Amino acid sequence: MTLYPPEISALLKGSQLGFFTEETLEAEEQVGVCLPSVPTDSLTLALRDLYGREPSVRAGYLVEVHRGADVSDVFLLLTLVVTKRNAAVQELFSSEPTMYEPAGIVTGQTAISEVAGALLKQFGPDFSFVAEGVAVGHHGLAYLKWRAGPANGPVIVSGVDVAEVSDGRILRLWVLLDAPQG
Repeated sequence: MTLYPPEISALLKGSQLGFFTEETLEAEEQVGVCLPSVPTDSLTLALRDLYGREPSVRAGYLVEVHRGADVSDVFLLLTLVVTKRNAAVQELFSSEPTMYEPAGIVTGQTAISEVAGALLKQFGPDFSFVAEGVAVGHHGLAYLKWRAGPANGPVIVSGVDVAEVSDGRILRLWVLLDAPQG
């Protein structure tokens, strides 16, 4: 995840992280990178707070970038290293999603990522969820059948996720478990 000046400003205000600007360099564009030449104390404090709130953020790199023919375009570039699960949650879910599961209601991307992480931690590293078929839906409502268990092992749990979708991202998700077999 790379943050540009508007997103860094949002971070300093304590706003939640979400999807941000993506920018590509032209093939022949020249850039120079160095340590920031401006004070970064406020940003460092905000990043410490972010690391506490967002367990999926593993590291951050802050540099000053100079670009353009005369390197007059100068900005700070902050790159955050996040776990794959958090990146997937950010891609799939809206900025303020709600998940309804048998154990309770979970709100926010971070909380949803933590629930997924806790499940994987509880069942072990080879535990996985596998879709059964493709997601089906229309007019903002979709469902996906799934099963879960250890790799090459028996199915431990199965169910269906029902999602309210807007702009291609999940607003609300209901996790419905099948009755236990046996």
